[in-house]
Parts: sequence; C-alpha cells; structure tokens
Amino acid sequence: MRNLVCFSLAIALPALMMCQTEVLPRREFARTLEMEQRIDQLLKQMTIEEKIGQLVDESAGPLTGPGSEKTAGQEKRIKEGTIGSLLNVMGAERTNAL
Repeated sequence: MRNLVCFSLAIALPALMMCQTEVLPRREFARTLEMEQRIDQLLKQMTIEEKIGQLVDESAGPLTGPGSEKTAGQEKRIKEGTIGSLLNVMGAERTNAL
C-alpha cells in the first residue's frame, strides 16, 4: 500500500506542477491585451488570399528541390501578400532588397 501511495505521488506531483499558470503583472497583461487587439485588427483587414499567402514558404536562395525554378516574380508576390516567408536568402543586401 505504501508503495502505491509513493508511486501515485511521484506521478501526480509533477503533473500538478506543470498545470500552474503564470500570473502576469498588470502592466504586462495590458500590453499583451493591447497586442492581441492589434493582431485581431490586422487579421480583420486581411483578405482570405493574404491569410493563405502567409502560410506559403518559398526558397529565394540557391535552386534546389522540386519547383525551385519558380522564383521569378517573388518580389511582386511579396508585395501582394501571397508569400509569407522566404527561405535561403543570403546576405543583408538581398534580404533588404526583398
């Protein structure tokens, strides 16, 4: 019986410790709430095409893998919001140009 109690405590205590929630200070909570409201505002302004575009990752670096020849027009598609991020961009100059 004693072994069962010890085993139960060994399992339950770590699980209970992981369930703790962090209490934010009032200023941090206000900042977090303000950020959430700003994010909601931006999402409401976006079209469904722009939202889907944010899920698209494309390679802008060395041509590798299937479909790698499709790098033409990336700058235009970035401005349209149909590319969410670019992978393999080399150097600050190239990054800033995009």
